Amino acid sequence: MKGLKNIVCLYLFPLPYCYGVSEFCLTFSVCLFSTAIGVTPEEVDDLLENADSVWREARDVLNSASSLRAMTDVEQELQRSVSEIRLMRVRLDRLRGEDVTPSIHGIKIELRRLQETLSTTMEEIRQQILDVSQQRIPEVQATGGRPRFIIDPGELTESFQAGVAFHVAARIQGVSDSTLYRRRRELGLLQRERYTNISDEDLDTRMRSILENDSNCGRNLAMGALRSDGVVVPTRRVSESLQRVGGPMIAARWQRPVERQPYRAHCPGWIVHCDTHHKLNGHPRRNGRTAVCWGITIQGGVDGYSKTCTFLSATGSNTAAFMMRAFLRGCREYGIPSRIRTDDGGENSEIGRFMVELRGHGHNAHLTGPSVRNVPIERFWGTMGDHCTRHFRKLFQRFEREGTLDPSSDIDIFALHFVYLPIINNALQQFRNWYDNHPIRTTEYRMSPKQLRITGYQRFRNSGYTSVIEHFNGPPIDVNTLIEDETEEEYLMKICRRGELQIDRECIENLFREVLPFELENGNGRDKFLLAKLIIQEYQNQNENQDD
Repeated sequence: MKGLKNIVCLYLFPLPYCYGVSEFCLTFSVCLFSTAIGVTPEEVDDLLENADSVWREARDVLNSASSLRAMTDVEQELQRSVSEIRLMRVRLDRLRGEDVTPSIHGIKIELRRLQETLSTTMEEIRQQILDVSQQRIPEVQATGGRPRFIIDPGELTESFQAGVAFHVAARIQGVSDSTLYRRRRELGLLQRERYTNISDEDLDTRMRSILENDSNCGRNLAMGALRSDGVVVPTRRVSESLQRVGGPMIAARWQRPVERQPYRAHCPGWIVHCDTHHKLNGHPRRNGRTAVCWGITIQGGVDGYSKTCTFLSATGSNTAAFMMRAFLRGCREYGIPSRIRTDDGGENSEIGRFMVELRGHGHNAHLTGPSVRNVPIERFWGTMGDHCTRHFRKLFQRFEREGTLDPSSDIDIFALHFVYLPIINNALQQFRNWYDNHPIRTTEYRMSPKQLRITGYQRFRNSGYTSVIEHFNGPPIDVNTLIEDETEEEYLMKICRRGELQIDRECIENLFREVLPFELENGNGRDKFLLAKLIIQEYQNQNENQDD
Protein backbone atom coordinates (compact mmCIF):
# COMPACT_ATOMS: atom_id res chain seq x y z
CA MET A 1 0.00 0.00 0.00
CA LYS A 2 2.81 2.41 0.87
CA GLY A 3 3.86 4.55 -2.06
CA LEU A 4 1.06 3.37 -4.33
CA LYS A 5 -0.40 6.86 -4.51
CA ASN A 6 2.92 8.29 -5.72
CA ILE A 7 3.27 5.55 -8.35
CA VAL A 8 -0.14 6.26 -9.81
CA CYS A 9 0.52 10.00 -9.78
CA LEU A 10 3.60 9.36 -11.93
CA TYR A 11 1.41 7.41 -14.34
CA LEU A 12 -1.05 10.27 -14.51
CA PHE A 13 1.62 12.94 -14.87
CA PRO A 14 4.60 11.52 -16.82
CA LEU A 15 8.12 11.95 -15.56
CA PRO A 16 8.98 15.14 -17.55
CA TYR A 17 6.45 17.08 -15.45
CA CYS A 18 8.52 16.34 -12.35
CA TYR A 19 11.43 18.13 -13.98
CA GLY A 20 9.59 21.33 -14.75
CA VAL A 21 7.06 20.78 -17.56
CA SER A 22 4.95 23.84 -18.24
CA GLU A 23 1.53 24.29 -16.66
CA PHE A 24 -0.02 24.11 -20.13
CA CYS A 25 1.27 20.55 -20.64
CA LEU A 26 -0.11 19.53 -17.24
CA THR A 27 -3.55 20.92 -18.06
CA PHE A 28 -3.48 19.23 -21.45
CA SER A 29 -2.58 15.85 -19.90
CA VAL A 30 -5.36 16.10 -17.32
CA CYS A 31 -7.95 17.07 -19.96
CA LEU A 32 -6.81 14.25 -22.24
CA PHE A 33 -7.06 11.72 -19.40
CA SER A 34 -10.49 12.98 -18.37
CA THR A 35 -11.84 13.04 -21.94
CA ALA A 36 -10.53 9.61 -22.84
CA ILE A 37 -12.06 7.63 -19.97
CA GLY A 38 -14.34 10.04 -18.13
CA VAL A 39 -12.12 9.94 -15.02
CA THR A 40 -10.08 12.77 -13.58
CA PRO A 41 -6.76 12.32 -11.74
CA GLU A 42 -8.45 13.81 -8.66
CA GLU A 43 -10.93 10.92 -8.67
CA VAL A 44 -8.17 8.33 -8.73
CA ASP A 45 -6.25 10.27 -6.07
CA ASP A 46 -9.27 10.37 -3.72
CA LEU A 47 -9.94 6.69 -4.32
CA LEU A 48 -6.39 5.74 -3.39
CA GLU A 49 -6.34 7.94 -0.30
CA ASN A 50 -9.58 6.42 0.95
CA ALA A 51 -8.43 2.86 0.22
CA ASP A 52 -5.13 3.45 2.01
CA SER A 53 -6.94 4.85 5.06
CA VAL A 54 -9.38 1.95 5.20
CA TRP A 55 -6.59 -0.60 4.79
CA ARG A 56 -4.55 0.91 7.64
CA GLU A 57 -7.62 0.99 9.89
CA ALA A 58 -8.32 -2.66 9.08
CA ARG A 59 -4.77 -3.70 9.94
CA ASP A 60 -5.04 -1.86 13.27
CA VAL A 61 -8.27 -3.71 14.03
CA LEU A 62 -6.67 -7.06 13.19
CA ASN A 63 -3.65 -6.34 15.37
CA SER A 64 -5.66 -5.22 18.41
CA ALA A 65 -8.46 -6.62 20.56
CA SER A 66 -11.27 -4.72 18.84
CA SER A 67 -14.98 -5.15 19.44
CA LEU A 68 -17.22 -7.09 17.09
CA ARG A 69 -18.99 -3.90 16.05
CA ALA A 70 -15.68 -2.24 15.12
CA MET A 71 -14.68 -5.24 13.01
CA THR A 72 -18.07 -5.25 11.29
CA ASP A 73 -17.81 -1.54 10.46
CA VAL A 74 -14.31 -1.97 9.01
CA GLU A 75 -15.46 -4.98 6.98
CA GLN A 76 -18.21 -2.87 5.41
CA GLU A 77 -15.74 -0.09 4.60
CA LEU A 78 -13.40 -2.60 2.97
CA GLN A 79 -16.28 -3.98 0.92
CA ARG A 80 -17.20 -0.48 -0.21
CA SER A 81 -13.59 0.31 -1.21
CA VAL A 82 -13.26 -2.94 -3.16
CA SER A 83 -16.49 -2.15 -5.02
CA GLU A 84 -15.26 1.34 -5.91
CA ILE A 85 -11.94 -0.02 -7.20
CA ARG A 86 -13.76 -2.69 -9.21
CA LEU A 87 -15.94 0.01 -10.77
CA MET A 88 -12.89 2.13 -11.63
CA ARG A 89 -11.24 -0.87 -13.29
CA VAL A 90 -14.36 -1.49 -15.37
CA ARG A 91 -14.31 2.11 -16.58
CA LEU A 92 -10.66 1.76 -17.56
CA ASP A 93 -11.28 -1.58 -19.30
CA ARG A 94 -13.74 0.11 -21.65
CA LEU A 95 -10.84 1.75 -23.46
CA ARG A 96 -9.79 0.18 -26.74
CA GLY A 97 -6.89 0.49 -29.14
CA GLU A 98 -4.84 3.70 -29.07
CA ASP A 99 -6.61 5.02 -25.96
CA VAL A 100 -4.80 2.41 -23.80
CA THR A 101 -1.57 4.32 -23.14
CA PRO A 102 1.28 2.93 -21.00
CA SER A 103 0.19 5.27 -18.20
CA ILE A 104 -3.36 3.90 -18.14
CA HIS A 105 -2.08 0.33 -18.41
CA GLY A 106 0.11 0.91 -15.35
CA ILE A 107 -2.82 2.33 -13.40
CA LYS A 108 -4.88 -0.77 -14.21
CA ILE A 109 -2.12 -3.04 -12.91
CA GLU A 110 -1.78 -1.13 -9.65
CA LEU A 111 -5.55 -1.02 -9.11
CA ARG A 112 -5.72 -4.78 -9.55
CA ARG A 113 -2.97 -5.27 -6.96
CA LEU A 114 -4.73 -2.89 -4.61
CA GLN A 115 -8.02 -4.75 -4.99
CA GLU A 116 -6.31 -8.07 -4.21
CA THR A 117 -4.68 -6.59 -1.10
CA LEU A 118 -7.95 -5.19 0.22
CA SER A 119 -9.80 -8.43 -0.56
CA THR A 120 -7.23 -10.47 1.36
CA THR A 121 -7.52 -8.16 4.36
CA MET A 122 -11.31 -8.31 4.15
CA GLU A 123 -11.24 -12.11 4.30
CA GLU A 124 -9.02 -11.93 7.40
CA ILE A 125 -11.51 -9.55 9.03
CA ARG A 126 -14.43 -11.82 8.14
CA GLN A 127 -12.70 -14.87 9.58
CA GLN A 128 -11.96 -13.01 12.80
CA ILE A 129 -15.61 -11.87 13.00
CA LEU A 130 -16.71 -15.48 12.57
CA ASP A 131 -14.27 -16.76 15.20
CA VAL A 132 -15.32 -14.14 17.76
CA SER A 133 -19.05 -14.49 17.15
CA GLN A 134 -18.94 -18.29 17.39
CA GLN A 135 -17.07 -18.36 20.68
CA ARG A 136 -19.47 -20.16 22.96
CA ILE A 137 -18.21 -21.66 26.20
CA PRO A 138 -20.92 -24.05 27.42
CA GLU A 139 -22.14 -23.61 30.97
CA VAL A 140 -21.53 -26.45 33.41
CA GLN A 141 -23.42 -27.74 36.42
CA ALA A 142 -21.78 -29.18 39.53
CA THR A 143 -22.85 -32.80 40.05
CA GLY A 144 -20.41 -33.96 42.71
CA GLY A 145 -18.24 -35.49 40.02
CA ARG A 146 -17.33 -34.36 36.55
CA PRO A 147 -19.24 -31.12 35.71
CA ARG A 148 -22.27 -31.58 33.47
CA PHE A 149 -22.80 -29.32 30.45
CA ILE A 150 -26.00 -27.27 30.51
CA ILE A 151 -27.72 -27.42 27.11
CA ASP A 152 -31.08 -25.80 26.45
CA PRO A 153 -33.59 -28.60 25.64
CA GLY A 154 -35.62 -26.17 23.53
CA GLU A 155 -32.68 -25.50 21.22
CA LEU A 156 -31.96 -29.22 20.92
CA THR A 157 -35.56 -29.99 20.01
CA GLU A 158 -35.78 -27.11 17.54
CA SER A 159 -32.61 -28.09 15.69
CA PHE A 160 -33.61 -31.78 15.66
CA GLN A 161 -37.07 -31.08 14.25
CA ALA A 162 -35.55 -28.80 11.60
CA GLY A 163 -33.23 -31.61 10.49
CA VAL A 164 -29.96 -29.85 11.36
CA ALA A 165 -26.93 -32.11 10.85
CA PHE A 166 -25.77 -33.84 14.03
CA HIS A 167 -22.18 -32.54 14.15
CA VAL A 168 -23.32 -29.03 13.18
CA ALA A 169 -25.62 -28.84 16.21
CA ALA A 170 -22.82 -30.15 18.46
CA ARG A 171 -20.36 -27.56 17.19
CA ILE A 172 -22.87 -24.75 17.74
CA GLN A 173 -23.51 -25.88 21.32
CA GLY A 174 -19.76 -26.12 21.97
CA VAL A 175 -19.84 -29.78 23.01
CA SER A 176 -18.71 -33.09 21.52
CA ASP A 177 -20.84 -35.26 19.27
CA SER A 178 -21.17 -37.92 21.97
CA THR A 179 -22.43 -35.38 24.51
CA LEU A 180 -25.06 -34.10 22.12
CA TYR A 181 -26.09 -37.65 21.25
CA ARG A 182 -26.66 -38.49 24.93
CA ARG A 183 -28.73 -35.34 25.51
CA ARG A 184 -30.88 -36.02 22.46
CA ARG A 185 -31.40 -39.57 23.62
CA GLU A 186 -32.47 -38.31 27.07
CA LEU A 187 -35.11 -36.17 25.35
CA GLY A 188 -36.26 -39.07 23.17
CA LEU A 189 -34.90 -37.46 20.00
CA LEU A 190 -33.57 -40.46 18.10
CA GLN A 191 -32.10 -40.03 14.64
CA ARG A 192 -33.72 -43.16 13.23
CA GLU A 193 -37.15 -41.81 14.18
CA ARG A 194 -36.63 -38.56 12.28
CA TYR A 195 -37.55 -40.10 8.93
CA THR A 196 -41.22 -40.65 8.13
CA ASN A 197 -42.40 -44.23 7.70
CA ILE A 198 -44.04 -43.96 4.29
CA SER A 199 -44.29 -46.48 1.47
CA ASP A 200 -43.16 -45.81 -2.09
CA GLU A 201 -46.79 -45.83 -3.27
CA ASP A 202 -47.85 -43.17 -0.77
CA LEU A 203 -44.72 -41.15 -1.52
CA ASP A 204 -45.49 -41.29 -5.25
CA THR A 205 -49.05 -40.12 -4.55
CA ARG A 206 -47.75 -37.09 -2.68
CA MET A 207 -45.17 -36.44 -5.38
CA ARG A 208 -47.86 -36.59 -8.05
CA SER A 209 -49.87 -33.98 -6.14
CA ILE A 210 -46.79 -31.74 -5.88
CA LEU A 211 -46.12 -31.97 -9.63
CA GLU A 212 -49.76 -31.16 -10.37
CA ASN A 213 -49.34 -27.88 -8.46
CA ASP A 214 -45.90 -27.14 -9.95
CA SER A 215 -44.84 -28.98 -13.09
CA ASN A 216 -41.39 -27.33 -12.89
CA CYS A 217 -40.69 -28.73 -9.42
CA GLY A 218 -37.27 -30.34 -9.02
CA ARG A 219 -35.72 -32.50 -6.34
CA ASN A 220 -34.80 -29.78 -3.85
CA LEU A 221 -38.12 -27.97 -4.00
CA ALA A 222 -39.93 -31.33 -3.82
CA MET A 223 -38.02 -32.08 -0.61
CA GLY A 224 -39.11 -28.69 0.73
CA ALA A 225 -42.74 -29.44 -0.18
CA LEU A 226 -42.61 -32.80 1.60
CA ARG A 227 -40.95 -31.31 4.68
CA SER A 228 -43.57 -28.56 4.88
CA ASP A 229 -46.18 -31.37 5.11
CA GLY A 230 -44.19 -33.14 7.83
CA VAL A 231 -42.81 -35.87 5.53
CA VAL A 232 -39.04 -36.35 5.92
CA VAL A 233 -37.39 -38.91 3.64
CA PRO A 234 -33.82 -39.34 2.34
CA THR A 235 -32.79 -37.48 -0.79
CA ARG A 236 -32.37 -40.75 -2.67
CA ARG A 237 -36.03 -41.66 -2.22
CA VAL A 238 -37.16 -38.22 -3.42
CA SER A 239 -35.09 -38.56 -6.61
CA GLU A 240 -36.40 -42.06 -7.27
CA SER A 241 -40.00 -40.96 -6.71
CA LEU A 242 -39.58 -38.02 -9.08
CA GLN A 243 -38.26 -40.31 -11.80
CA ARG A 244 -41.10 -42.79 -11.31
CA VAL A 245 -43.82 -40.12 -11.38
CA GLY A 246 -42.33 -37.59 -13.79
CA GLY A 247 -40.54 -39.99 -16.10
CA PRO A 248 -37.64 -39.00 -18.39
CA MET A 249 -38.85 -35.38 -18.65
CA ILE A 250 -37.84 -34.79 -15.02
CA ALA A 251 -34.30 -36.10 -15.54
CA ALA A 252 -33.98 -34.04 -18.74
CA ARG A 253 -34.50 -30.85 -16.73
CA TRP A 254 -31.64 -31.60 -14.33
CA GLN A 255 -29.12 -29.22 -15.78
CA ARG A 256 -25.71 -28.20 -14.58
CA PRO A 257 -25.97 -25.85 -11.57
CA VAL A 258 -25.51 -22.15 -12.28
CA GLU A 259 -22.44 -20.57 -10.67
CA ARG A 260 -23.52 -17.44 -8.81
CA GLN A 261 -21.65 -14.56 -7.21
CA PRO A 262 -21.12 -15.07 -3.45
CA TYR A 263 -23.33 -13.05 -1.12
CA ARG A 264 -22.80 -12.55 2.59
CA ALA A 265 -24.82 -11.24 5.53
CA HIS A 266 -23.54 -11.39 9.10
CA CYS A 267 -26.40 -13.18 10.87
CA PRO A 268 -30.14 -13.91 10.61
CA GLY A 269 -32.14 -10.69 10.64
CA TRP A 270 -29.07 -8.56 9.89
CA ILE A 271 -30.70 -7.39 6.66
CA VAL A 272 -33.99 -8.15 4.90
CA HIS A 273 -34.30 -7.42 1.18
CA CYS A 274 -37.76 -6.06 0.31
CA ASP A 275 -39.31 -5.48 -3.10
CA THR A 276 -42.53 -5.70 -5.12
CA HIS A 277 -43.18 -8.06 -8.04
CA HIS A 278 -45.16 -6.77 -11.03
CA LYS A 279 -45.29 -9.68 -13.50
CA LEU A 280 -49.00 -10.15 -12.71
CA ASN A 281 -49.69 -6.57 -13.71
CA GLY A 282 -49.62 -7.70 -17.33
CA HIS A 283 -49.02 -5.12 -20.06
CA PRO A 284 -50.84 -1.84 -19.25
CA ARG A 285 -53.10 -0.41 -21.95
CA ARG A 286 -54.19 3.19 -21.92
CA ASN A 287 -57.64 4.22 -23.15
CA GLY A 288 -57.96 7.83 -22.10
CA ARG A 289 -56.92 6.97 -18.54
CA THR A 290 -54.28 4.93 -16.77
CA ALA A 291 -55.16 1.26 -17.18
CA VAL A 292 -53.74 -1.32 -14.80
CA CYS A 293 -54.36 -4.46 -16.88
CA TRP A 294 -54.54 -7.25 -14.24
CA GLY A 295 -53.31 -4.90 -11.50
CA ILE A 296 -51.89 -7.53 -9.11
CA THR A 297 -48.76 -6.65 -7.13
CA ILE A 298 -46.82 -9.05 -4.88
CA GLN A 299 -44.96 -7.75 -1.83
CA GLY A 300 -42.08 -9.87 -0.57
CA GLY A 301 -39.04 -9.91 1.70
CA VAL A 302 -36.04 -12.26 1.96
CA ASP A 303 -33.60 -12.56 4.87
CA GLY A 304 -30.08 -11.94 3.57
CA TYR A 305 -28.38 -14.55 5.78
CA SER A 306 -30.69 -17.56 5.62
CA LYS A 307 -32.68 -16.74 2.43
CA THR A 308 -35.87 -17.27 4.46
CA CYS A 309 -38.91 -15.60 2.88
CA THR A 310 -40.13 -13.41 5.74
CA PHE A 311 -43.31 -12.16 4.06
CA LEU A 312 -45.13 -12.73 0.77
CA SER A 313 -48.58 -11.46 -0.23
CA ALA A 314 -50.53 -10.27 -3.28
CA THR A 315 -52.72 -7.16 -3.41
CA GLY A 316 -54.54 -5.12 -6.03
CA SER A 317 -52.48 -1.95 -5.56
CA ASN A 318 -48.80 -1.07 -5.22
CA THR A 319 -49.07 1.25 -2.21
CA ALA A 320 -46.90 1.98 0.81
CA ALA A 321 -49.74 0.96 3.16
CA PHE A 322 -49.98 -2.56 1.73
CA MET A 323 -46.19 -2.94 1.80
CA MET A 324 -46.15 -1.82 5.43
CA ARG A 325 -48.89 -4.29 6.33
CA ALA A 326 -47.02 -7.22 4.77
CA PHE A 327 -43.72 -6.15 6.35
CA LEU A 328 -45.20 -5.90 9.86
CA ARG A 329 -46.70 -9.37 9.57
CA GLY A 330 -43.28 -10.66 8.63
CA CYS A 331 -41.81 -8.88 11.66
CA ARG A 332 -44.42 -10.52 13.89
CA GLU A 333 -43.36 -13.96 12.69
CA TYR A 334 -39.59 -13.55 12.32
CA GLY A 335 -38.72 -10.47 14.35
CA ILE A 336 -37.79 -6.94 13.32
CA PRO A 337 -34.65 -6.93 11.14
CA SER A 338 -31.65 -4.78 11.94
CA ARG A 339 -31.89 -3.08 8.52
CA ILE A 340 -33.71 -3.39 5.22
CA ARG A 341 -32.67 -2.98 1.58
CA THR A 342 -35.17 -1.63 -0.95
CA ASP A 343 -35.27 0.26 -4.22
CA ASP A 344 -36.25 3.93 -4.44
CA GLY A 345 -39.95 3.26 -5.11
CA GLY A 346 -42.59 5.17 -3.19
CA GLU A 347 -44.17 1.94 -1.95
CA ASN A 348 -41.15 1.50 0.36
CA SER A 349 -41.43 4.91 2.03
CA GLU A 350 -43.40 3.78 5.10
CA ILE A 351 -41.24 0.77 5.97
CA GLY A 352 -38.13 2.91 5.46
CA ARG A 353 -39.47 5.60 7.78
CA PHE A 354 -40.45 2.98 10.35
CA MET A 355 -36.97 1.40 10.37
CA VAL A 356 -35.14 4.73 10.64
CA GLU A 357 -37.35 5.90 13.50
CA LEU A 358 -36.89 2.59 15.31
CA ARG A 359 -33.14 2.07 14.81
CA GLY A 360 -31.93 5.67 14.56
CA HIS A 361 -30.27 7.62 11.77
CA GLY A 362 -26.77 6.33 12.53
CA HIS A 363 -27.72 2.66 12.19
CA ASN A 364 -28.11 2.61 8.37
CA ALA A 365 -31.48 0.97 8.91
CA HIS A 366 -32.78 1.69 5.40
CA LEU A 367 -30.46 1.04 2.46
CA THR A 368 -31.70 2.06 -0.98
CA GLY A 369 -30.47 1.59 -4.53
CA PRO A 370 -31.37 0.09 -7.92
CA SER A 371 -33.46 -3.07 -7.97
CA VAL A 372 -30.76 -4.90 -9.93
CA ARG A 373 -28.47 -4.55 -6.90
CA ASN A 374 -31.08 -6.06 -4.57
CA VAL A 375 -29.86 -9.51 -5.54
CA PRO A 376 -31.44 -11.91 -2.98
CA ILE A 377 -35.03 -10.77 -3.54
CA GLU A 378 -34.54 -10.55 -7.32
CA ARG A 379 -33.23 -14.12 -7.30
CA PHE A 380 -36.25 -15.13 -5.23
CA TRP A 381 -38.63 -13.52 -7.75
CA GLY A 382 -37.17 -15.70 -10.49
CA THR A 383 -37.75 -18.88 -8.51
CA MET A 384 -41.25 -17.78 -7.52
CA GLY A 385 -42.14 -17.03 -11.13
CA ASP A 386 -40.96 -20.45 -12.32
CA HIS A 387 -42.80 -22.40 -9.63
CA CYS A 388 -45.84 -20.32 -8.67
CA THR A 389 -47.00 -17.20 -10.52
CA ARG A 390 -46.31 -18.28 -14.10
CA HIS A 391 -49.44 -20.45 -13.97
CA PHE A 392 -51.64 -17.44 -13.18
CA ARG A 393 -49.98 -15.32 -15.83
CA LYS A 394 -50.73 -17.90 -18.53
CA LEU A 395 -54.26 -18.30 -17.17
CA PHE A 396 -55.04 -14.57 -17.37
CA GLN A 397 -53.57 -14.38 -20.86
CA ARG A 398 -55.85 -17.22 -21.92
CA PHE A 399 -58.84 -15.39 -20.41
CA GLU A 400 -57.98 -12.37 -22.57
CA ARG A 401 -57.67 -14.46 -25.74
CA GLU A 402 -61.03 -16.09 -25.04
CA GLY A 403 -62.70 -12.74 -24.42
CA THR A 404 -63.54 -13.74 -20.84
CA LEU A 405 -61.42 -10.95 -19.35
CA ASP A 406 -61.38 -7.32 -20.50
CA PRO A 407 -58.46 -5.52 -18.75
CA SER A 408 -60.01 -2.10 -19.45
CA SER A 409 -63.24 -3.00 -17.59
CA ASP A 410 -63.43 -2.09 -13.90
CA ILE A 411 -66.03 -4.83 -13.40
CA ASP A 412 -63.73 -7.50 -14.84
CA ILE A 413 -60.71 -6.34 -12.83
CA PHE A 414 -62.68 -6.19 -9.56
CA ALA A 415 -64.18 -9.65 -10.18
CA LEU A 416 -60.72 -11.01 -11.06
CA HIS A 417 -59.27 -9.66 -7.80
CA PHE A 418 -62.25 -10.80 -5.73
CA VAL A 419 -61.89 -14.39 -6.92
CA TYR A 420 -58.19 -14.83 -7.63
CA LEU A 421 -56.43 -12.82 -4.91
CA PRO A 422 -57.36 -15.42 -2.24
CA ILE A 423 -56.28 -18.19 -4.62
CA ILE A 424 -52.97 -16.47 -5.43
CA ASN A 425 -52.23 -15.70 -1.77
CA ASN A 426 -52.89 -19.32 -0.85
CA ALA A 427 -50.52 -20.46 -3.63
CA LEU A 428 -47.89 -17.97 -2.45
CA GLN A 429 -48.03 -19.26 1.12
CA GLN A 430 -47.70 -22.84 -0.12
CA PHE A 431 -44.69 -21.90 -2.25
CA ARG A 432 -43.19 -19.99 0.68
CA ASN A 433 -43.42 -23.10 2.89
CA TRP A 434 -41.85 -25.22 0.16
CA TYR A 435 -39.06 -22.71 -0.40
CA ASP A 436 -38.19 -22.29 3.30
CA ASN A 437 -37.79 -26.06 3.68
CA HIS A 438 -35.88 -26.90 0.50
CA PRO A 439 -32.13 -27.67 0.75
CA ILE A 440 -29.83 -25.06 -0.79
CA ARG A 441 -27.01 -26.56 -2.83
CA THR A 442 -24.43 -23.87 -2.09
CA THR A 443 -24.84 -23.82 1.71
CA GLU A 444 -22.93 -25.78 4.31
CA TYR A 445 -24.31 -29.35 4.49
CA ARG A 446 -27.07 -28.34 2.03
CA MET A 447 -29.15 -26.79 4.77
CA SER A 448 -32.56 -25.24 4.07
CA PRO A 449 -33.41 -21.57 4.80
CA LYS A 450 -35.27 -22.68 7.93
CA GLN A 451 -32.25 -24.64 9.16
CA LEU A 452 -29.89 -21.76 8.37
CA ARG A 453 -32.07 -19.37 10.37
CA ILE A 454 -32.28 -21.67 13.41
CA THR A 455 -28.58 -22.53 13.49
CA GLY A 456 -27.63 -18.92 12.73
CA TYR A 457 -29.32 -17.59 15.85
CA GLN A 458 -27.75 -20.35 17.96
CA ARG A 459 -24.32 -19.85 16.41
CA PHE A 460 -24.24 -16.07 16.92
CA ARG A 461 -25.94 -16.05 20.32
CA ASN A 462 -23.03 -14.20 21.97
CA SER A 463 -22.20 -11.98 19.00
CA GLY A 464 -23.93 -8.78 20.11
CA TYR A 465 -25.73 -8.28 16.80
CA THR A 466 -29.00 -6.36 17.18
CA SER A 467 -31.24 -8.96 15.55
CA VAL A 468 -29.73 -11.81 17.58
CA ILE A 469 -30.14 -9.96 20.88
CA GLU A 470 -33.77 -9.19 20.07
CA HIS A 471 -34.42 -12.79 19.02
CA PHE A 472 -33.56 -14.06 22.50
CA ASN A 473 -34.64 -11.04 24.59
CA GLY A 474 -37.64 -9.80 22.63
CA PRO A 475 -38.16 -6.89 20.17
CA PRO A 476 -37.99 -3.24 21.28
CA ILE A 477 -41.70 -2.74 20.50
CA ASP A 478 -44.81 -4.91 20.35
CA VAL A 479 -45.48 -5.33 16.63
CA ASN A 480 -49.03 -6.53 17.31
CA THR A 481 -49.99 -3.02 18.41
CA LEU A 482 -49.10 -1.73 14.93
CA ILE A 483 -51.13 -4.33 13.01
CA GLU A 484 -54.75 -3.50 12.32
CA ASP A 485 -57.29 -6.16 13.32
CA GLU A 486 -59.60 -6.95 10.42
CA THR A 487 -61.59 -9.88 9.10
CA GLU A 488 -60.79 -11.75 5.89
CA GLU A 489 -63.76 -10.13 4.19
CA GLU A 490 -62.69 -6.61 5.18
CA TYR A 491 -59.13 -7.19 4.00
CA LEU A 492 -60.23 -8.69 0.68
CA MET A 493 -62.44 -5.68 -0.07
CA LYS A 494 -59.54 -3.41 0.80
CA ILE A 495 -57.03 -5.03 -1.58
CA CYS A 496 -59.43 -5.40 -4.54
CA ARG A 497 -59.01 -2.60 -7.07
CA ARG A 498 -62.29 -0.83 -7.82
CA GLY A 499 -61.22 1.96 -10.15
CA GLU A 500 -64.33 4.04 -10.88
CA LEU A 501 -66.68 1.18 -10.00
CA GLN A 502 -69.32 1.90 -7.33
CA ILE A 503 -70.47 -1.22 -5.43
CA ASP A 504 -73.14 -1.07 -2.72
CA ARG A 505 -73.26 -3.16 0.41
CA GLU A 506 -75.98 -5.49 -0.86
CA CYS A 507 -73.90 -6.45 -3.89
CA ILE A 508 -70.86 -7.19 -1.72
CA GLU A 509 -72.87 -9.42 0.63
CA ASN A 510 -74.31 -11.30 -2.34
CA LEU A 511 -70.82 -11.82 -3.76
CA PHE A 512 -69.52 -13.37 -0.55
CA ARG A 513 -72.64 -15.53 -0.23
CA GLU A 514 -72.70 -16.85 -3.81
CA VAL A 515 -69.06 -16.87 -4.92
CA LEU A 516 -67.46 -18.16 -1.66
CA PRO A 517 -63.97 -16.72 -2.44
CA PHE A 518 -62.30 -18.28 0.62
CA GLU A 519 -63.52 -21.84 -0.05
CA LEU A 520 -60.73 -22.64 -2.49
CA GLU A 521 -61.66 -26.30 -2.89
CA ASN A 522 -65.29 -25.50 -3.72
CA GLY A 523 -65.44 -24.97 -7.49
CA ASN A 524 -62.76 -23.65 -9.87
CA GLY A 525 -61.60 -20.08 -10.29
CA ARG A 526 -62.92 -19.57 -13.80
CA ASP A 527 -66.53 -20.39 -12.90
CA LYS A 528 -66.37 -18.19 -9.82
CA PHE A 529 -64.91 -15.35 -11.87
CA LEU A 530 -67.75 -15.54 -14.41
CA LEU A 531 -70.32 -15.70 -11.60
CA ALA A 532 -68.82 -12.65 -9.86
CA LYS A 533 -68.91 -10.69 -13.13
CA LEU A 534 -72.56 -11.63 -13.64
CA ILE A 535 -73.59 -10.58 -10.12
CA ILE A 536 -71.80 -7.22 -10.33
CA GLN A 537 -73.22 -6.50 -13.78
CA GLU A 538 -76.77 -7.25 -12.61
CA TYR A 539 -76.48 -4.83 -9.70
CA GLN A 540 -74.96 -2.20 -11.97
CA ASN A 541 -77.88 -2.56 -14.40
CA GLN A 542 -80.39 -2.29 -11.53
CA ASN A 543 -78.76 0.91 -10.28
CA GLU A 544 -78.77 2.41 -13.78
CA ASN A 545 -82.48 1.60 -14.21
CA GLN A 546 -83.29 3.19 -10.85
CA ASP A 547 -81.39 6.34 -11.84
CA ASP A 548 -83.37 6.53 -15.09
